[in-house]
Amino acid sequence: LPAAFTPLPLGAPHVAGVQPVRGSLVGVVRADVLLTGQAGGAPGPLARVLLAATQPEPCGVLVDAVGELVWVGDAGFPATFGTPGVRGRTADGLACLDLEALVRHLPAAWPARPPDP
Repeated sequence: LPAAFTPLPLGAPHVAGVQPVRGSLVGVVRADVLLTGQAGGAPGPLARVLLAATQPEPCGVLVDAVGELVWVGDAGFPATFGTPGVRGRTADGLACLDLEALVRHLPAAWPARPPDP
């Protein structure tokens, strides 16, 4: 998705804000803070929000840019890189992100929506 999120003032450093997705608001976290511990500055024109099908709610992950999305079966993944959320690197040096692992242990930055009746 194009990065069209609304920042949340006084939010945790890893929280970019919220973005509308198909009529609902989705929390957006910053990949740079999750991977390095530091914010890399304001998002540029190529920034994108990747939607992760996490539970109990989907989560958006703000990245600098997306060059290409490809499906890689488990056998095609490179060895673990050692950074949580990075499954490995390709021979070209591109990071293979595991979005669910990247956001799995986030501190709560917004309350969970109550279950549907």
